Amino acid sequence: MNVKHCVTTTNNMKIRVYERHDWNSVVDIFNKAKPDEFKGSVDKDDLVPLEKDEDILRLFHSSNIYVAEQNNEIIGFAGYKKYLISFLFVNPDHYRQKVATKLLDYILPSIGNKAWLLVVNTNLSAIELYNKFGFTIAEEFLGKYNRNINVTVLRLAIDPSLKSWK
Repeated sequence: MNVKHCVTTTNNMKIRVYERHDWNSVVDIFNKAKPDEFKGSVDKDDLVPLEKDEDILRLFHSSNIYVAEQNNEIIGFAGYKKYLISFLFVNPDHYRQKVATKLLDYILPSIGNKAWLLVVNTNLSAIELYNKFGFTIAEEFLGKYNRNINVTVLRLAIDPSLKSWK
């Protein structure tokens, strides 16, 4: 995998490698955006904050993480681990400003056509975004959020025939 350095995009947004001092901003974005990700699937009171979710923390620390920064404020972040897009979160104050699009534009060249991800089937805005990047449904299955709440999950992939999640 190639390591990228900082790139400036339109709207004076900068995408760069995550650094340890970004932690509080990333946690804040994750925890603010998580209810939107699971809206219609998991009750808001059942959501686990990033800093308390051991499984997600392990995935975070083993992923390549990049942050989107505007006016010295982190407004979103994305991550991947091999072919899995493991994180894509935007501060709700910056929804519909192409932050997620720019983050995907930034990380997808490093992942390639084997890219895949998991998304809750009720997260229609995320599904629409990923469809614009060529992701299609590889499978639908019943998953467990926080190991005990049933959610319907879609596995999206650029090329489902590659089965790069196996």
